[in-house]
Amino acid sequence: MWKDCRIYLPTRGRVNDQVTLKRLPDSLLKQVHVVCHPGEEDELLDLWGDKVADVFPMGANHIGEIRQNLIEQSDKNIIIFVDDSLNFHVREKSDTGTKTKFPLKPITKKHFTQEHIDQYTNDLFRWIVDTLKMRGHYGMAGISRRASSAHTEKTYDQAKLLVENTRICSFWGINRQMLNALPGPPKFSDMQLKEDFYIVLNFLTNGVPVVMNYKYAYDRVGGANSKGGCSIYRNLENSNKSAYMLQKKFPAFVNISVKGTKSWGGEFDEKAIDVRVDWGKAYEFGRKRNTQSGFFKI
Repeated sequence: MWKDCRIYLPTRGRVNDQVTLKRLPDSLLKQVHVVCHPGEEDELLDLWGDKVADVFPMGANHIGEIRQNLIEQSDKNIIIFVDDSLNFHVREKSDTGTKTKFPLKPITKKHFTQEHIDQYTNDLFRWIVDTLKMRGHYGMAGISRRASSAHTEKTYDQAKLLVENTRICSFWGINRQMLNALPGPPKFSDMQLKEDFYIVLNFLTNGVPVVMNYKYAYDRVGGANSKGGCSIYRNLENSNKSAYMLQKKFPAFVNISVKGTKSWGGEFDEKAIDVRVDWGKAYEFGRKRNTQSGFFKI
């Protein structure tokens, strides 16, 4: 499957704390291209150079620019982005009598053999590639967040553990051909923050569905806005600015509210802006629009 895709792991400020890389088996590490801040290349090469596909620097003002540069430079149609601070989980049948029939379990040695760890972790990426190879259907395919996935009432059935047209972030793949076929086309670099929301909404409002896998989930170590990564430049001002930009671009589907949060290092107080997106409504608009006009074709 690797001939069909590129896996990129952007990282900054976490040279000695590569959570995601430590969770991947050797076979997968060899497929990961680590994209780092120019000042961190040498250290990352010393630590990971012989374990991953490669380590290379990329100067940019924000993550949207990095994503866009990689999409434009890549020689593959399917691009997978995975954050650098993730643990992985899998939903399995329970034999412990818990209320949750199919609880999520961390993919670690405490719960699984090394063989199963390798299998499940490879399956995470294989599902994204296989899903995006279905020409003319999904524009993006993502893995669910543990916080939301843990409460899903979906049954243990692969077909039913897929939720279409919902929020996607942190661990996902994209069909580059379908992105470039969108009117514009939109670019990740158009937004300093919430760039993933922006691209998802561009797909949906043009009648292209996206999909989330609920059999698997990720959990971000350190919480939102933890040291390193986007937290280096994300602040209250530019976070709120991006929220307003998203609402301005998609006013029928994005609502904003003032809602502070204590989980982002104490910097986002009662003045922080939150966005609420009606993903399903955005897709229904795009589907009807495309059906009536036939303006968007792959």
